[in-house]
Amino acid sequence: MANLDFFAVREDLLDLLSFIYSETDCVVFESYSRFDTELRQFGSIQEVDSAYRIGDDPNGNGGAITLQLHSPSISAPPRVRRINLNVPGHSFRFSVESAGLMQLYFGGAHNGFISRSHFGHWNEAGARQRCILPSDEVNWTLHRTLSGKIQRHIKNRLAHAKVHGRYILARSFAELQTGKIARVGSLDFGATHPDLKCLSNGKAV
Repeated sequence: MANLDFFAVREDLLDLLSFIYSETDCVVFESYSRFDTELRQFGSIQEVDSAYRIGDDPNGNGGAITLQLHSPSISAPPRVRRINLNVPGHSFRFSVESAGLMQLYFGGAHNGFISRSHFGHWNEAGARQRCILPSDEVNWTLHRTLSGKIQRHIKNRLAHAKVHGRYILARSFAELQTGKIARVGSLDFGATHPDLKCLSNGKAV
């Protein structure tokens, strides 16, 4: 599986979404619908922002916004599955599913901290071994190409630093200089952390 963790605040996440909407053919879905409502597909950054408020992480745990990216040139249309709920006052919700979906989970600002964001997806070997959805519906060569394009944009264009394998995007890096802390789990990273490395074209300097 591809797994890329990064720290980003609102402006960074808007820049990333702008790239996805303008430079890829990805269709953006919410991972799960709200209770008792249809699954939403977002046609623009404004629609995502209206639904969630990009860059805010109310709980500080990362993944406050969970999106799924589907490329129609790479895989068959995803399935929308109804989930029956055992929740008082609610009956159902929907999820979007496909072996070829790419996950984009947004963290953001919370009480002086910046929580982790994440980009990831199945690779072909993992999907064929463990994914219950049909892996033959995906052109895995094109899938790797698109994933690499998105990851390179994050690492080489948007990131200004790196710490413990996690990239720190430009505005998030600037926030660290003002005293904010990047947090993942029980680990905190400030601007003076000894393992924080500044980047030039995606490479530590």
